[in-house]
Amino acid sequence: MNRSASMKTALQILAVLMYIWCAVSPLVFIAWAVFGFPRSSNDAFSPVKPWVMAVGMGTLLCFVVVISSGVNEWLIFIPESWGSTDDYGEFVSARRGISSIVGFAGALGVFYLLGCYATQRDSERKRKTS
Repeated sequence: MNRSASMKTALQILAVLMYIWCAVSPLVFIAWAVFGFPRSSNDAFSPVKPWVMAVGMGTLLCFVVVISSGVNEWLIFIPESWGSTDDYGEFVSARRGISSIVGFAGALGVFYLLGCYATQRDSERKRKTS
């Protein structure tokens, strides 16, 4: 097997692992939001474990892709020919730029709502136990 074929196989395996990471992370994150986040202490500012951060980043990436793809389809009334060229000379559609910004903002909004729900759930559990 030559070097380029082994590199291609390695990249394909890496791509599959990234797809699995982006597919599983939101499910784990939503389960944590419903049943409780893994914390080493009750302090809200305790250090975050790396695997918790990886799940959060995978969830954010997944939500950005899903929301921006949906917004891109909603903006069908904006012609694909509208846009500009970037520093590398590639054409960037205005519709794609708008949908990316809205997708990122929407993903942050989903994170905020899940965080509010988790905080409310934690305070209700503490109230019930005391």
